[in-house]
Amino acid sequence: MTVHLVVVGDVLQGAADLAAGIAALGGRAVLVAATGEHPWLAGGLARALGGALDAGPDAVVVRDGALGADGYELLGARRGEVPVLVVDTGDPQRWEVLEPDLVLTRFEASDTEVAARTMELVTGASPLEETAALAAAYRAEGRRIVFTNGCFDVLHRGHVAYLQQARRLGDVLIVGLNSDASVRRLKGPQRPVNPVADRVSVLSALSCVDHVTVFDEDTPLALIARVRPDVYVKGGDYRPEQLPEAPLVRELGGEVRILGYLADRSTSALIERIRST
Repeated sequence: MTVHLVVVGDVLQGAADLAAGIAALGGRAVLVAATGEHPWLAGGLARALGGALDAGPDAVVVRDGALGADGYELLGARRGEVPVLVVDTGDPQRWEVLEPDLVLTRFEASDTEVAARTMELVTGASPLEETAALAAAYRAEGRRIVFTNGCFDVLHRGHVAYLQQARRLGDVLIVGLNSDASVRRLKGPQRPVNPVADRVSVLSALSCVDHVTVFDEDTPLALIARVRPDVYVKGGDYRPEQLPEAPLVRELGGEVRILGYLADRSTSALIERIRST
C-alpha cells in the first residue's frame, strides 16, 4: 500500500533514512527540509511544510526537533488535518503542543520501528498484520506458502541459488528480513553493510521472491506464527532440531527443510575479502 508522508528531519539525512524505511515497507515519503546544520533553511521551512500539508498527506513524521517555532505553530494550527508521529528528542514541552497521535523515544526506536509504526498509524495495520493477511489469502486459494528468513546483507550467488531452491518447494516465497537493529545485535556493530531499504530492494528484484517483510526481533517466531507457512526453509549445515523455529512450524502443521549453500560462498568471507584488498 502506498501512503504519502511528510517527513521533517535533521537536514534530510535522518529524514532520508526514515523515508528509506518507509519505502521498504511499501510507502512513499515526501521530504521536507529541516533546520539544524543549515539554519538558512529555517525561514523556508514553514512555507515548505504548508505546501506539503496542502497536498493532503496521510501523516507527518517529525524527527530530531527539526520544526522550529514557525513550524510548530503552523503544524499545531492544522493539527486536526493529519496524524502526527513525533520521534522524541527529550523536549516534551515543544511537541506536546502538537498533541501527537504517537510518540517514540529516539534512543530506543530503530528506523525500522519508526517506519513500521508510521505505516501502522496510517493504515491501521502493522506490517506483521498485513503479511499475515496476505498469507491467509494465499492459503484460501490453496497455494503452498514457503517461508525463509535471514539478514541477506551482501547478496551473492549462494543466496540466489538458495532462494531459487526454496521457491521451487511451493507456490509463494515470503522472505523475512532482519532489520538493521536486529542485524547489529546478531552480527556486530559493523553490520549490516547495506541498510534495510537496499536489502529489501535487491531481494524484491529476484523473480523467485514473491514478498519481503522486515522484522525487528532476533528471531522470526512472531512472523512465523502469523504467516503459518507450509514449508519453513533454512540454509546451511543445520539439523532441523537445532532450529528454534522448527517446533513452532511443526505445531502449525508445516514442515522444515534444510537446503545446502554453495561451497565457498558466504557473506562474511566476501566482506573479509573486500576489506583485505
